[in-house]
Parts: sequence; C-alpha cells; structure tokens
Amino acid sequence: MNILQSRSLTKTALVAVIMLFAFTTLLVALPATASAASVATTIPVRQVFDAPDGAGSDGVFTYRLTPQDPANPMPVSTSGLVGGSYQFTIEGTETVNVGPITFTHAGLFYYDIQTVVTGSGRPGYVYDDAVFTVVVDVRNAAGNTLTVEVRAVRAGTVDPKVDVIFNQEYGFQPTEPGDMIPVDPPVVKSVQGNPAEAYTFTFRLTAQNPDNPMPEGSTNGVKEVTVTGSGTTEFGVWVYTEAGVFVYEVTEVNTGNEDYTFDTAVYTITDTVYDEGGRLRLSRVVTNHENRQVGSMSFINTYTGDSNDREPGDRDPDPDPDPDRDPDRDGDTPGGGTTGGGTTPGQNRPSEGPKTGDYANPMQIILIMVASAVIALFLVYLIYVDRKSEKEHVVDVDQVTPVAA
Repeated sequence: MNILQSRSLTKTALVAVIMLFAFTTLLVALPATASAASVATTIPVRQVFDAPDGAGSDGVFTYRLTPQDPANPMPVSTSGLVGGSYQFTIEGTETVNVGPITFTHAGLFYYDIQTVVTGSGRPGYVYDDAVFTVVVDVRNAAGNTLTVEVRAVRAGTVDPKVDVIFNQEYGFQPTEPGDMIPVDPPVVKSVQGNPAEAYTFTFRLTAQNPDNPMPEGSTNGVKEVTVTGSGTTEFGVWVYTEAGVFVYEVTEVNTGNEDYTFDTAVYTITDTVYDEGGRLRLSRVVTNHENRQVGSMSFINTYTGDSNDREPGDRDPDPDPDPDRDPDRDGDTPGGGTTGGGTTPGQNRPSEGPKTGDYANPMQIILIMVASAVIALFLVYLIYVDRKSEKEHVVDVDQVTPVAA
C-alpha cells in the first residue's frame, strides 16, 4: 500500500469518527431538549347554586383538588395548598379555572376533585357529594413541544369525558305552627245593648294574595269564623315554606241584620318571613285603619232593636189588668149584650179600689199611722176629762130634803 492510499484511508476513518460523534451527540441532546419543553393548563370547575328567594346564604362552597400521585404538578399558587391538596372556593353560580398547572414532560396525570364539608355541614345547605377524577394527558409534539388535554370522569359512571359540574343547594326549614301562637292576636267581639237572644257574628280573614299560606278551612285565600254574642275567637295558624312578606286583612261581615249596627273596622296583618341559619322565622305586625299597631282586633256591635231592649227591673206591659176576669160576667159577651148584674157598654164600672202590691209611698203610710195614733190618744183624753167632770157635779138625791107642799 502506497503512502497516498494510506492517507486516504486515514481521512475516511476520521470523517467516520466525526460523524459518529455528531450523531451520538444529537441522540443525547434531543431528549434533553424535549424534556426542557413545558406546557401549562387549567382545570375548569363549574358550580350551580340553587337557593329560594330570600335565602340568607352567600352560596360560597369550598373544593379540594387532590393528586393521585404526590409527584404530580400542582397549581402555581401556594396559598391554597393544604396537606398536599389544593383548596379553592366558588361563590354562587360560576365557573372557575383551577391553575395554572405546569407540566414539563409527557404523561398521564390523575387528580380528584370534591366538595369540602366540615362536620355535618352548615344548616340549610345540601352538598353535592360527587367526586370527579380529572385526567391530564400530556403528549410530545413536533417542534420539541408538548400538547395537553383535560378530561374528567365522574366516580360511579362510565362516561369517558364529562364536565366538572357541582350542583349545590340551599334550603330552609319551614316555620313551625307554634311560632305563630305568641304573635296571633285574637278577634274580640263586644255587643252593646240587651237583645233577647244572642246573635252570631261573622269575621273574615282575606289574603292579599290568594296564593299566600292560609289556616286550615280556608278557600281561595279566605277564611271565616263566628262569635255568638260577645266573646273572642281566632282564625288559626299556618306554616310558611318560603321567605317574603305576606299581607292579610281582617273584617266583620255585614249580614244585613237591621237590629244591629256592624263594625266597619279593618285590621291588617303583615307577616315578614326571613331566613335565619337555615330556619324560617316569623315577624308579625297587626295594625288598625290608622296604621297603629294593636294587640287585638276589636269589633263593637250595637243592638238597635226596640221590642226586647229592657233594663233589669222594668215591668212587663199588662194588656189585661184582670186576666182572671170572666168576660161573660162583665157584660163583654159577643154583640155587646149583658148578663147577670153586668153593666151595659158605656156604663162606668164601680171602682175596684187599690190592689195588693200597688205602688205606695212608705213615708206617707208612716205619717198617716202616727197622725191616727195622736188623734186616738186625744179622743181618749177628752173622754177621760168629761167623765171626771160629771162625777164632781153629781148630786145624791138621797141627801136632798124634800120641800113641803
């Protein structure tokens, strides 16, 4: 082999070594470059909050994102990290994006998301107990980049891809019937006058809105109760299942009885129902027509009838002063004839004199008795004096001497 051939082989070997070194360096460098690429993503979580009108809830719920592998990347913010998990809150109905979370290499990364409930939870709240498993799929892409896809599966389902949605609710317990008793003013009926028989009066409770809650026995937002004579009554109690302001009116029903005047007073009941820690509470105000608060609903009726309105002690009229009289004996026979010793029509009947029980002044009787006693004593005295005088002037005829003729 000549010198030229030897030098050619040496150059070829050197080029081959350089190319091998370059290829090896490229193979080593490519993975290093790929691992240096990164991709960031967020996990969308939606909350749907349902609460009745007037609820006192702010609708704030807390959630926990827990990695199934502690080495999994976590959100950049460290303020929500609690014991290896990440906690966040959502208020009302809203969607939040949890993250960002940065991934530096390809792979499958699993996380669990669920509602945080402390103890038995807050009164009135109904918590969604769903648990979602979130899969973050990171893949290598051309140009030394990474791609990412987020999908979720709800525990207990076979749906391969769902949205992370929590349905949270807030409700309250209705009012208790006993809540209304201390604030339930009675209807007080007073009757002026002295009717022979007690009359039955009717009172009406009317809801401003026919859909308002009403006591048992109501129809289309109206209930009626009665009171016989003077007395009290109540319409009963009812239950509220929602917050709000509910208005009612109480009136007396004019039944048209002309022997009475009916009270036209109108009382207004205003019930304010509000939420207090998951329980409905009741505040009631009762006002009269002057908008003054009252403790009872008073109605006054006056009896105006004239046939039986008698005070105690009044005498009954006597249509016949002698109910035991026989009309045939007094000449009151049909046709105006007379029988027996009766009088004819138009004749004056003899006076029958006072009857036992007729009215007399006691003082006059006493004076007459005293005067009669004085006169009687005076007459006795005169008789006594007269007889004494006669005895003093009597002459005994036996002691007189007869005169000779």
